[in-house]
Amino acid sequence: AVNEPRIVYPMVIEERSLDDKKIVRVDEHLTLHLSKSSAIADELHVSLNRNGKRIEQRLSGRQLSERLYHDRRHFSAVSLEQFDGFYKMRGLVNATHSIQPLVAMARSRGGSMPHAVRAVQKPGIASRSNGIPNYKDDPEWFEKLEMTRRWRFRYHHWPTDRFSNVTMKAIIVAEAELLERIYAGPVREDPVLYLILYGESVALRLQALEYPGINMSLIGVYSAPKSIERLILEQRPPSVPARKASLLMSTPGVIRRVKQHAAADVVLFLTQFNLSESSIRNNQDDLIGHAVRGGVCTRNKYGFVKDNGNYEGVEMAAVVTARLLGAEYDGRLEASGCPENGGYFMGTGEIYTPYEFSNCSRKMIKETIEKRMKFTCLSTTNTWSTVHGNRTYMGEGLSPDEFCSSHYAGSHYCYSDYSILPSTCTVACCIWNDGARRKVWTYFGLDGMACRSFFETYNTVGVCFNGFCERHILRTDKPPPKAPQSKPQRTRLTRRPLSAPGKKRA
Repeated sequence: AVNEPRIVYPMVIEERSLDDKKIVRVDEHLTLHLSKSSAIADELHVSLNRNGKRIEQRLSGRQLSERLYHDRRHFSAVSLEQFDGFYKMRGLVNATHSIQPLVAMARSRGGSMPHAVRAVQKPGIASRSNGIPNYKDDPEWFEKLEMTRRWRFRYHHWPTDRFSNVTMKAIIVAEAELLERIYAGPVREDPVLYLILYGESVALRLQALEYPGINMSLIGVYSAPKSIERLILEQRPPSVPARKASLLMSTPGVIRRVKQHAAADVVLFLTQFNLSESSIRNNQDDLIGHAVRGGVCTRNKYGFVKDNGNYEGVEMAAVVTARLLGAEYDGRLEASGCPENGGYFMGTGEIYTPYEFSNCSRKMIKETIEKRMKFTCLSTTNTWSTVHGNRTYMGEGLSPDEFCSSHYAGSHYCYSDYSILPSTCTVACCIWNDGARRKVWTYFGLDGMACRSFFETYNTVGVCFNGFCERHILRTDKPPPKAPQSKPQRTRLTRRPLSAPGKKRA
């Protein structure tokens, strides 16, 4: 549960055009210094089941990043955009509070749009200013412990080497009940934007590692496979058996997304159900997070996190990701040399803000990265196959009838007289019983499928892209079929070229 929302009126008090930074005053207690986010890949593959429809999109990472901002000091990750002359903010304004716009409410006298700020339930987080408990009757034990570690570098004194800037490709998978809860919450959220901001929030927390430098790049967001949904509902009560689900998602031929998952170094699975088959810490946290230590870039690269649609699981998602990168919980096994109650991010007690990782975590993550880099993983020059081709779209050359038959055996496109989609880029699939037509489902067309448009240029009709029929040139030798509203182009008569000034015509 979360506390009752508080109404605020954010105001942009300064904008810098050169570096595109903004200073936003949320209220009298919080002012954010926002910078552009870069946690999204050049193209983001989206495949979500929402309201009975499967949405397949490729979104431009550059365009999405135009409205994504972050503040590293406050660990805020927000979407900031103008709406009818007003600014709208969504996301996390700090580590423990979320913000959503209230579009229907009246504006302030200064013209600011009202927003609701809600406290996110995160009982394991405390401010470092509260003080770190002392042990062994020595008030300076914490500082002495730090100085005895091998790691003496801090902040800008970290070494500059191949571990300073490591790119980690990530995918987020969300189960259907969670997506529905996000969309039907107190303030309706776009599930795609929620998952993007979720990934940005995890990336900010991993940057607290400082060295090695981990730059998370989100390359796709997906709905959970149907086989995983069935596995969850088979449990009594419904829960996510982490080990079975991880094995199922990594087995070729079992689900359709194995090839897409292979492009990622890490896959985060978000669910609103408790986890089972997890005994990492042997306490209550086993119900909300699970990952195999050092599983990055292997078939064990799946991390499972419980979240209820209001960013509660962001810290656990970052902890799970760090565990996949090789970090152990402080005070356990190989990390027994670091105190479990020291306030560090991988500790089993309270986590102190601003977040910091212990030296044990840094050492173990560096060892894992050094090992995995040999297998073309965790590198800016990653040679694994990408989620999507750079030169073709999923729907190029695909007819509506073929699209329907691939989803439902025996179904066909409802409008058999047409071989291309309408301008809405929707595919209506029907089945026929004794000559009677019955509509089965309606989908959004895949990117690259030809559609009926209101224009015709460069020998091509419209092409579906991000759910819209846009002017686009297909990279094929054979031009797509003509649309029904196509009209023959007028051919202009050629004129004789003008003579040079002062020259008589022959």
